[in-house]
Parts: sequence; structure tokens; C-alpha cells
Amino acid sequence: MINIRKYLHPATLFAITFITALVFPLYQFIHSGDFLTHDRAVHAFRTSEYYSALVAGHIPPRLAPYFLGGSGYPLFLMNYQLPYLVGSAFLAIGLSAEITVRILTVFSYILYAAGGFLFFKTIASRKIAALATLNLVYTPYLFANIFIRGALPEFMASAILMWILYAISSHKQKNFPTLVVGCLLGLQLLTQTTVALIGLPLVIMVTSLSGGKRWLSWCASAMFAYAIGGLLASFILIPAVFERHYFQFDTQTHTFINNHFIPLTQLIKLPFFHTTDSALELSFTQTFLMIASLVLLPFGRKLASFWAFGLLALSWCFLYLITPQAGFLWNNVSIIQAVVFPWRLLTPISITVSILLIYLIKLHRRLFVPAVVLTLMSMFLTRHFIKPVEFSAQFVQISDQYVTGTTDGVFTPIGARTDKTLITLPSVRILSGRAQVLQNEQSVGRWIARVIVDEAATVQAKVLYFPGWRFFVNGHEQLIPYPIVTHYPNSYPGLPEIGLSTGVYTLEFRYVETTLRKVGNILSLSTFLMLSICLLKKSKILKFMPICRGRRNRET
Repeated sequence: MINIRKYLHPATLFAITFITALVFPLYQFIHSGDFLTHDRAVHAFRTSEYYSALVAGHIPPRLAPYFLGGSGYPLFLMNYQLPYLVGSAFLAIGLSAEITVRILTVFSYILYAAGGFLFFKTIASRKIAALATLNLVYTPYLFANIFIRGALPEFMASAILMWILYAISSHKQKNFPTLVVGCLLGLQLLTQTTVALIGLPLVIMVTSLSGGKRWLSWCASAMFAYAIGGLLASFILIPAVFERHYFQFDTQTHTFINNHFIPLTQLIKLPFFHTTDSALELSFTQTFLMIASLVLLPFGRKLASFWAFGLLALSWCFLYLITPQAGFLWNNVSIIQAVVFPWRLLTPISITVSILLIYLIKLHRRLFVPAVVLTLMSMFLTRHFIKPVEFSAQFVQISDQYVTGTTDGVFTPIGARTDKTLITLPSVRILSGRAQVLQNEQSVGRWIARVIVDEAATVQAKVLYFPGWRFFVNGHEQLIPYPIVTHYPNSYPGLPEIGLSTGVYTLEFRYVETTLRKVGNILSLSTFLMLSICLLKKSKILKFMPICRGRRNRET
């Protein structure tokens, strides 16, 4: 006989209510069909391209093989890899790219919420941790990432950030979990380096707080963990740092920054009237807490800790950096420019304010009930963003193996032009003289053509040149001029022009790893092997990250 009283127990009802509230936003993914977001189609396309490169034997993938008519677009040279690598596994079992992106989004949401709750539970009771988790999740910006922007890599990297904070905080006063944090940081860097950068202040603060009197040695261990993470991601980081100047991304950075500031009036207003713009803001509770903390932290049963004031200062500092008033910092401090879009800092603000909520309840016990009311109000006001809405900017479309919007121009080699015209171009073009193309073939990382030249001619190969391509004429390697200079009216910018005298030629372009990329590959592989050996030697790997055990704090 079923014991109904067991299921009516307050703790059970609380758990059911909490889980239901967390998973409620996922109901949109159950619907048939798909909804279009700003970047959703882009990530579906990139996942498909990444899988095609893997199948062709390119490890790690550097080229998008079928993008722009197979011209060898260097999309994966410095781009996020982990979401597309995981997505490739789903494509391998027969799922579509669109369904794969949907699955990865749901998976990232669950990771984000679960990591947040486990992290908060290390510094508060279950009830307070649940309250902080709901405040973390029910934020317009979070749902904008899912339903408007479709920013899968950023969202997935934020989920990994929560697990990094949990791994550190769950080892209070114990040995710093260097290997686990290093592995998680490596995964985060492979997902999106920007989130790893903006999450660094939070990681430092949680590390110092968890270390207690040993905070200095803990910070040193954290830096060592970052070194491990960087070594794991070397195959991406080294080309991104040292070969970035070959691409047009940096030429657009200032444009991105200056066009994406958020006025302070928008950030602190109440989201009663939801629009596309209002999705880029904090929740009602978070806004209220940031303002109320200025008064509530200094006055309570006891003075708030140094870390509570540090969290408050960090949240306001991030908030200032989002506004146009911080423009001079963005334009003059290069490390901040790596964030590209100022409103990305809304994620660490949400995390910081959720931690701040826990401190406030600990200082003022009577704030728990008002905090519950404020949280319910935020959930109600945020409901408008838990659904696809029409985005005012130009949608990203997939058509004729071409992607517009966020892909166009960002990863394009300097001097090249990428538009739909490039798709229609043949693999070999005769720019001058008389020549005949007998054979031409394009595959992932290889272009080959056989040409008969009757009169001195110049031909153009459909290959977007950037470091890594090697050029051979009749089996003999020759230099490729860079940058490409257009000499003929019918030439296409960014494609190599090859001058040939009379004769028969076999022309070939091969893509190989540069010396820098080989060094990165070796560092990543050797670090992965060493970490695997270290972890396998441990009798109980779970002791690095205890989920069920750990010191529980008493409910305040």
C-alpha cells in the first residue's frame, strides 16, 4: 500500500515544487517543430560542418569543409569546439543538426541549474540554496541566451563555470581539487574562452573564501589549475593568440563593443513590459538585491564579512562595465575587449547576486520570507521570456551552404571577401590567357586540378588562403603570395592567383598544421594523457568532487 503521508511530507513537497519550477522552462523544447533564434541556425550548421571534418579524418577540425562552396573556410581554427564535438556524437547516431542543438541546449540548462544548486548548497541550507538557484535561473538574460540569441557555447561555458565553483567550494578547508578544476577549466576554454575570462574574478573570490586561512595557497593552486586548463586547450589557444592577426575578427571588435552597451536605466527598470531589448537585463529580485544590499549589508545582527562586501562591489563593477559610461575602458584596455559584447557580463552578475542573497539571509533571518515573495514575483515577470519571440535583427538563415549574420566576416582571412557569389564560382577560373581545365577535385583540406595552358595564363583557385595551406605545381612546392593582390577585373578577393606558362600542370593545395598548431596539439595531447594517468591511479575518483557527501551548513 502506498504511503501517501510520505509524499505529503513538507520536505518532499518542497523538492517537487523546486524541481518543477526549474524544469518548467524546458517545456518549449517538447513542442514539435523548431523555432529560429539569432544564432541557433549558425550552431546547427557549424555542428554539421564539424562532424563532416571529423568523418574526413581532420583531427582537430580546422576547416568548415562545405561552407562557401567548399572553399576551405577556417571556421574552427579559433572557434568553440566542445559543443560541436559533443554534437557530432548525436549526428553520428542519425539525429539532425537542429535536434542536436536543441538537445545540447537542454543539457546545458540542466547542468547550469544543477551546478548552481550544488554550489549554493555548500554555503547554505537546501531551502536557501534552492531559492538562490531559482533567482539564478529566472533571469531575462538567461532565457534570452536560449530563446532569442541561441548562444549555445556561451550558455554551456556558463554551466561549466557553476561546476567549477562547486568543485572549489565543496572542498572547504581541505585540499584544493586541482586536477578536477583544471579539467573543468580546460573544457570551459574549449567551449568559450570569453566566459572563462569573465568568470575569473568569481573563481578567485570563491577560491579565497573556501580556502579560509590557507587562501593564499589555494589561490596558487587555482592558478596551477588554470595552467592545466590552458594546456588542455592549447590546440585552440595557441593559434587563437598567435595567428589571430590573419583574420578579420579583431577589425570588428570595436564595432561590436560600441553597439552593444546597455543603458543603466534599462538594467534597473522593472520588466513589466517585455520587449526584445528588455531581455538583456537582470531579474526583478536581482535588481532589488543589488540596491538593497547597499543598506542591508552594513546593518544586521553582525557586520557582513569582507567577502560579502567584495561580492557587492564585484556586481556593481560588472554592472558599470555594461553601461556606455565605461566605453573608454573598453576602448583602451585590451583584455576587456576580449569579452566583445558588454552585456555578456550579466551572467557573472546573476551568479554574484545569487550568492549575495545567501549572505543577506544569513545576516537577516527575517529576509527569507520576503526573498521568497520577491523570487516568485521575478518568476512571474520573467515568464514572458520563456518562449521564442520575434527578434528584430536579421535572422540567420541556412541556404545554399552559406550562413549570414554572425559567421560572415568574423573568421574570414584578411583581404578576403565572403558572400554568396563565392558559392557560385567554379573550382578553377581562367583570369587571363588560354587554358583548359581537364580535371578538378575538392575535398576537406585538399584542392587539386589538372590544367593545359595553350597560352600564358593566370588561373584562380577556389581556396581561401590562410596559414596552413601548401601549394604544389607538378609535385613541387611553391610559395603562395600573401596577402593576395587582385590584378584582374574578374578576380575574386582572397583567392590565390597562379601564373602559368604554356604546358600541362597539376596544381594542388594541401592543408597541413602549422608549427604553432602542432605545438598546441602536442601540449594538449600530452596534458590529457598525464591527467588521465593521475586520475586512473586514484582508487576513488569521486573523492575529488563529492556530490552526496560534504559538510552541510545548518539552516539559518
